[in-house]
Amino acid sequence: MLWRQSIRPYIEEKFNSRNRELFILFAPMKRALVLSLESAERDAFLDHLFDELSESAKSQFTKTRPGLLCVQFIDITNEQIQRLAADDRGGRPQPSALLKETSRFLDNPGRDHIHAIAYRGCGEVSKTSTRAGATARDDILEEGHAYVIFNDRHPLVHDRRYSVFSANPDGSPPSLIVRE
Repeated sequence: MLWRQSIRPYIEEKFNSRNRELFILFAPMKRALVLSLESAERDAFLDHLFDELSESAKSQFTKTRPGLLCVQFIDITNEQIQRLAADDRGGRPQPSALLKETSRFLDNPGRDHIHAIAYRGCGEVSKTSTRAGATARDDILEEGHAYVIFNDRHPLVHDRRYSVFSANPDGSPPSLIVRE
């Protein structure tokens, strides 16, 4: 079992590639065939996402107060968001496509009013019901992790009053944009 867990880290380190689209076929202690799939085409999903975020950044904010863009991915789990954020903060050799595109987006001087972007997946939903006399109340709450990327161009980026998401559950700071 240990050899199975060591193939992916070996490929990532040896070829400086952190591609989750790896197909690994192996015979223990004999050989491994690794197929890595990467597209030469731009990611249409990310292009569309940032088109929408551009429109939101232009139309939804005063541009005089810090703005926070929130994106909920309905097909990404809470654990996947948490893992993506942890990987990008962990100093992996190549930042995720999401962090790179978010960095390009926030590095635009026309978006200096955007303080941060928060990405979240689907969290855990809970419902509580209370009754006080003739009044009944139902509370529905969704809890989950967020992958937050702060805009280091924003003048209040380090001001704790504006840190809606000030730290990650493990105590590490949120991500900042990357420049290549």
